Amino acid sequence: MVAPLTIRNWQISAGFRLGINDQGDVPFSLMPGRPVLSSGTFSLAPNYEMKALLGRVIGTNGPTSFAITGGNGDNLFAIDTGGYIRTSATKEVPPGNYSIRVIARNAAGASAPTLFALTLQAAVTRPSAWPTGWDDSRYAANASGAPALNSGNQMVTWRDLTVVDMSGNPSFGYANYNLLNSRIRTREGPRVSGSNILIDGCYIEVVGVVGDHADGIQAYGGSSQANMKSIVIRNTKVVLTGSGLNAGIFFADHSGAELTLENVYVDGRGSPNGAIWLANVVGDVGCRSLIARNVVVAADSSGTFSGRYFRVGPTAGLCNIIEWTNVRRDDGTPIAKPT
Repeated sequence: MVAPLTIRNWQISAGFRLGINDQGDVPFSLMPGRPVLSSGTFSLAPNYEMKALLGRVIGTNGPTSFAITGGNGDNLFAIDTGGYIRTSATKEVPPGNYSIRVIARNAAGASAPTLFALTLQAAVTRPSAWPTGWDDSRYAANASGAPALNSGNQMVTWRDLTVVDMSGNPSFGYANYNLLNSRIRTREGPRVSGSNILIDGCYIEVVGVVGDHADGIQAYGGSSQANMKSIVIRNTKVVLTGSGLNAGIFFADHSGAELTLENVYVDGRGSPNGAIWLANVVGDVGCRSLIARNVVVAADSSGTFSGRYFRVGPTAGLCNIIEWTNVRRDDGTPIAKPT
């Protein structure tokens, strides 16, 4: 009887052969070794909130779980089974530099503790209101920029930019990004196609042309129901101009977003679907939960805009409206909370 053979920490290279002379067949198994992590550095932009995403730890050999084993005595940080590191969900984490050690596990065991440096940037005081327009003084020192898209798991921050682009592509997207203190003039505004997005202090001007389906900010979840977490738009003004318009802020296509709108002004006049439309129907939820605080939309004196200032629905009950405070037209007329 030939004993079973187990090969650990294996790597197959060209010309690999396993032979046993005059012994017959040998049952054997290949078992990957323990996970291996590479140290890294993650940074969090100013004005972060609780449970903010810093980044993702990636390991070799198929990790199935992660744990923080050092540098986290006050439990200021947490890591989930996917390797995502976040700030605490229950306490404020002060700005500063931190060092934590992380291990990953799989069936073969645990990795060596690996050091990760975390930088939480100090808060930046910015105007707590939407900008007046393109020439708002807050943008006086902005640098010229270009559209950018993030499809990865790590957070990125774009800040203090002036972007003019008429290609018709989304100006920024898709997930895990902060867009701060920037002014944008494009045919299509920022895209939301994932979680952990903050748009703060921005002026977004969409200039549509015939044939476009132009939105100031659009969420797109694809063909199956998503659950986009932590989407925050605040201190921001969205203006639609030109032709081929759809809506000022449009959340549909299975987005399933957890959305916060705070100090937001939307001028969606001229668009067939209005200023803000969170489209919810059974089987296709655009917005799962909503906080609307000090949200103002431009009044349409022509009357063609009636009922399209801030729509949640047609099945409004699919959205948990947590807060609806000071939501109105800019002529002072309150907008009733959808039911």
